[in-house]
Amino acid sequence: MKCYILGAVTGSAENAKEIFNIYKSALENKFEILGTPLETAEYKGNFEERFKRAKNFVKKADVIIAEVSTASTGAGIELGMAHLLNKNIYCFANKDSKVSGLLIGMVGNNKVICYKNEKDLYEILKNFKFQ
Repeated sequence: MKCYILGAVTGSAENAKEIFNIYKSALENKFEILGTPLETAEYKGNFEERFKRAKNFVKKADVIIAEVSTASTGAGIELGMAHLLNKNIYCFANKDSKVSGLLIGMVGNNKVICYKNEKDLYEILKNFKFQ
């Protein structure tokens, strides 16, 4: 199965590199990972090319995994596209973060999983039963 990992890498996402490397490490044996925000941040395309790339990843993915501890307009757009395409979406957030009520309404409360710290996130991802 293919997954696309999305979330914020700028603004208040201070430890974004660490967090997304945890996602990659914990999920590499479960999925073919199409991309993460780390690669997206390095992508040199213009705005239209960046959007087309994101749209293609959302379309190709069987599962969308979103780090939603930090608000991100781009991730919100990708999640909206994934929802409209009936993709299986799982959101993960630090227990101290404020997750958008609209996001919870869109994916369902049972698909927003909270973690305590980075070690906890790794364990949750490793043991989580994605469908």
